[in-house]
Amino acid sequence: MLVPGRLTLLRLKNLYNRISFKYVSQQTPRNRPLSSTGGKRLSNYLLLTFPATTFCLGTWQIKRYKWKQELIQKLEGRLSLPPIDLPEDSSEMENLEYFRVKLRGKFDHSKEMVISPRQDYSPNVRRGPYPEQGGHIVVPFELTDSKRRILVNRGFVPSQQIPPANRLEGQVTDEVEVTGVIRKSDKVSRFLKGMNKPLKYGYFMGRDIKLMSQLAQTEPIFIDAELSSTVKGGPKGGQTIVKLRDEHLQYIFVWYTLTAYMLYRWVKFNNMPKLNMIKTLQSKF
Repeated sequence: MLVPGRLTLLRLKNLYNRISFKYVSQQTPRNRPLSSTGGKRLSNYLLLTFPATTFCLGTWQIKRYKWKQELIQKLEGRLSLPPIDLPEDSSEMENLEYFRVKLRGKFDHSKEMVISPRQDYSPNVRRGPYPEQGGHIVVPFELTDSKRRILVNRGFVPSQQIPPANRLEGQVTDEVEVTGVIRKSDKVSRFLKGMNKPLKYGYFMGRDIKLMSQLAQTEPIFIDAELSSTVKGGPKGGQTIVKLRDEHLQYIFVWYTLTAYMLYRWVKFNNMPKLNMIKTLQSKF
């Protein structure tokens, strides 16, 4: 199965080959006047725009890679900062992902929701080739001071404990304090978005804060509870991981490989002295 990067590499490689072979098959005969070779040289050098373009794209991806690594470090740094106050306006949450907050209130277990399948991402968990599968338990949380209702991901439970009846000890009704991390909705493919139908399947396949808040009648605010907020017998907190799409190394390899390949073909078809020198050195060794 071809990955997208390799498929792009093959398509551009075949395109360049067709252009090169087409030009070679239409070369000027030797008995033509020498004055007709000017166009040939010009078109030869125009072919260099292909490797020049791919080289620029590879260099641009290096800059993108450095930027993405700095962004990941910045977001991870937010997890070590002291908790901030929850904004009064939920629209301000857009730029606060991965900031920590401390809340006090009560869970509304009657509107509990599940995100599945999931595995345990909490710290110090040894993950083998076949990690335990389960789900994340998302519960409406009513704040004591303002009576606002938000969503809290209490954490991970194994598959057999997804039904609330199998973890009654953790279904606390008293007022609790929760320290957690602000999150945004998952970015999922169109296919997974079409499959994200909780009313049909009984669970969410991704974090869709807008739909969750509508079903639970809360504000569109989502908090991942930290491990320290885990209640005995309840879901295990600490499920936050900083995960951003980062495929820049793959694209760097693709663009620079194309650059090297097209330069090699250009040198070969134009019988440059550099190629002759390489052949001479090879014959000596």
